[in-house]
Amino acid sequence: MGEFMPHLCKITLAAPRSDTDDGDQVLEAMATAIEAGWESPLAVSEDEDLDPPLAEDKPDGGNILDYRILGYPEGAIILVLLEGTDLAQAALAAAALSQHLTTWSPTLLKFTTENVSVSPAAEPIDDDWAQSFDIPTPTRRWSPAELLDEELLTLSAKYLLARAVRSLWDPAKTRTPHIDAGDVIAGGNEHPWGRELTGALGTLLVLAADHEAETGETAKLTVRGSGDPALAEDLLTRARAATELDPEDDCADDDEMRGHVLLSDFMEDHSLTWKQVPKDESPAQTEQRTARQLHELLWAGVRALATLAYSLSDTAGPWQLLYELEDDRLISTLAAWEAEEIAATTEHDSDEAQSAALAHAAMWLAIRRPETLDTAEGERLIECIATNPGALHHVVYNTLLMAGPEPTRKAVDDQPLPADMRSGLTAFVQAQLLTDADKIDYEHGDPYDEMHGALEDALVHDEQFNDRLRAALDVAGLAARLTQTDVNPYRGVGRHISSPRQMTMELLARAALHATVVLTDHDGDATVRLGALATVAHVSAATAGEMAADLPDLTGDDPRTEPAARERARQWINDARQLTGQQATSNGDVGAGDDTQAILDDQTTTDDWPVHRFVSAAAEATAATLRSAGRLDAAKEIFTRE
Repeated sequence: MGEFMPHLCKITLAAPRSDTDDGDQVLEAMATAIEAGWESPLAVSEDEDLDPPLAEDKPDGGNILDYRILGYPEGAIILVLLEGTDLAQAALAAAALSQHLTTWSPTLLKFTTENVSVSPAAEPIDDDWAQSFDIPTPTRRWSPAELLDEELLTLSAKYLLARAVRSLWDPAKTRTPHIDAGDVIAGGNEHPWGRELTGALGTLLVLAADHEAETGETAKLTVRGSGDPALAEDLLTRARAATELDPEDDCADDDEMRGHVLLSDFMEDHSLTWKQVPKDESPAQTEQRTARQLHELLWAGVRALATLAYSLSDTAGPWQLLYELEDDRLISTLAAWEAEEIAATTEHDSDEAQSAALAHAAMWLAIRRPETLDTAEGERLIECIATNPGALHHVVYNTLLMAGPEPTRKAVDDQPLPADMRSGLTAFVQAQLLTDADKIDYEHGDPYDEMHGALEDALVHDEQFNDRLRAALDVAGLAARLTQTDVNPYRGVGRHISSPRQMTMELLARAALHATVVLTDHDGDATVRLGALATVAHVSAATAGEMAADLPDLTGDDPRTEPAARERARQWINDARQLTGQQATSNGDVGAGDDTQAILDDQTTTDDWPVHRFVSAAAEATAATLRSAGRLDAAKEIFTRE
C-alpha cells in the first residue's frame, strides 16, 4: 500500500459575536471534543477492491500527533497534525472533525464551518509545526471599545449620553460639539455600548432626579426625540419617585445601584427584555427584537434625562453638565479643561466672524453704495479691516471671480491704481481668463492659485496698505456693477452674476464660504452676514435697511422661515427701544423713510407687509433708534443676538 505521511489540517469556525464572556468554556469544549476522537468515513477510489481483507489494510483516520486551538471573539482556528494518512483520508477526517466540533456540545452549536484545508506536513516534525500554517492575523480580534478599561467605558457612555441630551435641548446645532441623540441610540446596538449606555443611563437618571429635587426646578417631558412618549413619561415618574430614599436601604448611598434597580424594574414591567435570548427565536429575530427594545429603552431614558436636567441646559458643554450632576474628580478635571477650550474657541470664533463681517460690509458698500466709503465711518471701516485683512482678500477674490474676466479687466483698466498694484491685478485677469476656457490645463499651473498670488502681490502690506485695500474694493465694486452691462458676455446666461444686487445677495447667502472662515459654535453664514449688517448700520440707517432686504433667510421652502425672519426683525426693534428707552424717533432727527417712521411711531400695523419690506424697515428703524440715542456701539449685540 505504500507509506503514508503526516498531514496538517486547518479548520476555521465562525460564530456570531456574543456579549457573554464564555471564551474559556468554548476552548475547553473544543479541546475535549478533539481528544475524545471522532468517526471518519473510509476513502475508497473507484479501482480499489472492497473485499474485507483489503479494507482491513486501508489506514484509518490516523492518530492525532498534536493540535492547536486559536480562539477569537467571532470564531476559532483549529490546527490538527494527523499521522499515518493519505491525502484523501486526511481530507475526510478534517471534514468529519469540523462537523464533530460544531455538534459536540450546546456550547459549540453556535459555530459554523467557514473553511477546511489539508496539506502534507513538512518533515521532520518538530515543536514548531503549527508555524507552517499561513494563519492571517485577524484584522480585529477585539473592538477598540473592548480594549478600554471599564472605568473609561462608563465615563465614555456618560459623555455620549450628555451630548445626546444636549442635542435635544439644542436641535439647531448652534453649539459645539454636537451629536444627534439618534446617533448615540443607534450605536447602542454595537457591543459593548448597549450594556454601557444603559448602565450609565440609570446612574445619570437618579443623579438628575436628585438635582431636580434639590433645586425645585421641574419641567414637562421634552417633546423632542423619538420613541414612545408614554414610556418616557413613566420612566420620568419613576426616576422622580426614586429620590425618596429609605434610610435602611443598603443601596441608598450607591447611585449606580439605585440606577440599576430603577432601569431593571422599568424594563421588567414593560417587557423590554433586550438582554434575553428566548429558545424559540432565530438569531435574526433576536437581533431585530433586541435592537428595537434597546432603542425604546434608550429613547425613553434620554428624553427623561433631558427633562430632569433641563435646569442645566445653559451649561456650555457635556463635561460641565456631568460635573453639575456628579461629584467625580476626573469629571471635574475634564469640565475645567472643556471650559478653557470653549473660551479659546469662542475668542477665535469672535475674531474670525468679526473679520469676515467687516470684509462683507465693506464689499457690500463698495458694490451698492461706494460713496459711503468716502465718509468718516467708511474710512474707519478700512482701518479696522487693515488689522486683519485675510477675510477681505477672499471676499475680493470671490467677487472678482464671480464677476468674470471681462468686467474685472474693465474695472482694472478704469480705476486709478499704483503701478505695482495694477501689475498684480493685470496678472489676476490673465489667470482668470484661463478659467474661462472649457477645460483648464493644470499641467502648466493652477490659475486659481495664480489669481490668489496675484491678489497678494497687489495687496502688499506697506505704508499705503489702507489705500490698497480701498483700491481693491473699488475695483471689485466696479466689476460687480459692470456685470449688468454689455461688458459682461455672460449677462443673463444661466446662473452667472448679472447685476450688482445679485452679486451682494450671493455674497451674503454664503458669507462664511466667500470669506473662507469656519466657525465652530455658530451658523457661520448667519453670524457673518448679521455682523455685516451691524457694521453697515454704523454708516447709515437707510443703508442698513437696504442691506437687510438682501438677507437670504427671509423666505424659502420651509414655512417657518418667513415667520422667524419677522420675529427676528421685531426683536431688533424691541431690543433697541428697551436699550434706549425710546418709543418713537423724530423723522427730522434721523431722516428715516416712510416705512421706517411708521414703525418708529407705531402708526400702523405691519402684519400685511411683505417680509422684505418689513425686515428692511425694521433694520433701518433699529439703526435709527440706536443712532439717535448715541448707542450704535450696541448694534452688533442687537443684530447678531440668537
